[in-house]
Amino acid sequence: MRNLIVCAAFALVLAGCSSPDKQVRAAYTEMDQALSAKDIDKAMSYMAPDIVNTDAKGKPFPLAAMKTGLQTMFNAASSVESKTTISSVEVKGPGVTVNSASKMTATTPLGPLVASTTSRDYWEQVGGAWKIKRSRSLTESVTINGKPLPVR
Repeated sequence: MRNLIVCAAFALVLAGCSSPDKQVRAAYTEMDQALSAKDIDKAMSYMAPDIVNTDAKGKPFPLAAMKTGLQTMFNAASSVESKTTISSVEVKGPGVTVNSASKMTATTPLGPLVASTTSRDYWEQVGGAWKIKRSRSLTESVTINGKPLPVR
């Protein structure tokens, strides 16, 4: 009887846990909220310290460079809005692969800045939390006042 009670309690605990899919989807929402609030530290907290970022040209993009770029944009912008749309999520083995499209719009003294990217991100548990371990930009574009800017 005791084993039955323990098994029932364990089943209830598991039922309350959200799936990796849901946890990662929620992380994108939280990252968008952090970026919209210009909270770089919160947004970057979803990235593993050893993350491997690759731009759309296949070149490495260091985490420090990403943070510097965001800080520069946030300093110049009076407002920022970030929105990520997830097109697919695949949970396989220890990780989660996500394909998404992100758009960040910022109000700057030079006019509206719009940065759009599609990417494939690979998430793993790091220290008990889901973190992006690899991110590959598939497409990237940046405009300011409607005019294209070179991307890196």
